[in-house]
Amino acid sequence: MALAFLAGRARRVLAAAVLSAFAYGCTEDLKGPCPFVRIPSTLATVTKFDGPADPKNVVYQARIADVALQCTYAEQRSAQLPRGGVAVDEMEVLLKVKIAATGGPKARGNAAEGRFFVAVTDLREVILDRAEFPLRLNLGQGNRAATTDEEAYMLFRLQGKTGAAFRIFTGFQLSPEETAYNRKLLAN
Repeated sequence: MALAFLAGRARRVLAAAVLSAFAYGCTEDLKGPCPFVRIPSTLATVTKFDGPADPKNVVYQARIADVALQCTYAEQRSAQLPRGGVAVDEMEVLLKVKIAATGGPKARGNAAEGRFFVAVTDLREVILDRAEFPLRLNLGQGNRAATTDEEAYMLFRLQGKTGAAFRIFTGFQLSPEETAYNRKLLAN
C-alpha cells in the first residue's frame, strides 16, 4: 500500500517536473514592439451639423483626446523554428480611445451616436484589416467637454514579423462632407 502511494506520488512529481520544464520553455520572452498608432489629423475630430455647416447648427463636436495601445503576441499559437527562434503568428491589440465631446446649439439630450474605426496596415500603409465600431458620446452641458472611453479589439496575423512592421490607424468614421469640413479647418 505504501509502495502504491509512492508510485502515485512519484508519478505526480514526475508529471509536475515535466509540466514545469514545458512551462519554462514557454516563458521564453516573446515580447516585442507594439505597432505605432497614428490618428490622421483630418479624422481626429468630428463636427455634426443639423443643416448647413454653420456654428448655430452644431449638434456636437468631438475629438480624440487620447489613445492607449496594449498588444500581446499570441504565445499560445507560437511554433519553434528550426534555428531555435520562435515564430508567433498573431497579435492581439486592445486600443483604448478617450473622446472629448461637447454639445452644440442643436444638441438633443446629453448623448449622441457616431462611429470610429481601427485599421491595421503594413509600413507602406496598405490596409490589411479594418473594423468600424459604434460610439455613444456623452455630451457636456453648457459648452463643457465630457469624455467617453471606448475600446476596440483587433486580432491580426504577423506574417513572420514583429509589431514594428505594422501601423494602427484610428479616427472618426466621417462622411465626405465632414472630411472636407475638417480639411478646410486644418487649412486655415
